[in-house]
Amino acid sequence: MCHVAFVRPTFRLSDWQHYVTVNKRFADAIVEEATRQDPLVLIQDYHLSLLPQMLRQRLPAATILTFWHIPWPNSEMFGVCPWSREIIHGLLGSSILGFQTQLHCNNFFDTVDHFVESRIDRERASVVMGGRQTMVRAYPISIEWLPSALAAQASVAECRAAIRQRFGLASHVKIAVGVERLDYTKGVLERMTAVDSLLARRPSWKGRLVLVQAAAPTRSKLATYAKLQQDALRLAEEINARHGDRTYRPIVLVPRHHEPCEVFELLRAADVCIVSSLHDGMNLVAKEFVAARDDNQGVLILSTFYRSIA
Repeated sequence: MCHVAFVRPTFRLSDWQHYVTVNKRFADAIVEEATRQDPLVLIQDYHLSLLPQMLRQRLPAATILTFWHIPWPNSEMFGVCPWSREIIHGLLGSSILGFQTQLHCNNFFDTVDHFVESRIDRERASVVMGGRQTMVRAYPISIEWLPSALAAQASVAECRAAIRQRFGLASHVKIAVGVERLDYTKGVLERMTAVDSLLARRPSWKGRLVLVQAAAPTRSKLATYAKLQQDALRLAEEINARHGDRTYRPIVLVPRHHEPCEVFELLRAADVCIVSSLHDGMNLVAKEFVAARDDNQGVLILSTFYRSIA
């Protein structure tokens, strides 16, 4: 729902009841741990949207900072959720509520205006509900600069030679890279399909372009994510069979976790870095690519829906 994936979300009362229970457990643990009546509490992400209000009721003097890491959709999209009011009420227990972009802040204001009786001050970027004010702010995420993983890296030429040798790539082949978790919001399948389309329309690129996709498995115990990994492997095989041969594979899919030093080696070796997010949340690959290229070379291809570039 929040990532605006065009698949109808499934809402189950039993899931919601578990969600409420887990939020209560966090509230109990925080109240028990607090050594004063006005603690500073930082709450992270959509897993705990009810927690701010739960804490506000039990620790009214607390300073509660909540950061929502994923997109906040428009009010009509969010209204699909049967518990939209409960989530909004929960978040408005925060002293400060942070989003990644101003667009997400604006969407939140519209959602509050649509579903909750409150006073919205857009000039001060705040919402007052029940006599208590919540400041709403955009906090674009950045990266460590310069990244510590860059310090131990070899030269760009050496990184490129190492990657070519590792994956059996000829010296004339252009290297495109993608670095993501295997998550449906990252556009990994769409990226591989784009390579397939390019090679079908421009056969002259066969043998001259390879996409090296580092894709870390995630949430593999969930059927949807397990299927995504299977689909990615199958699609890579199909594209390689369609356009490749014994010495050339246009898609090199590496489905495992990569350490930061490995990621930066890939980014330094690349001619092109592709970030094809499908309405993503926190995604820092584009910034990491720029940081990796102290030679000021390479092409960055960004999805229209890549939001974390401010």
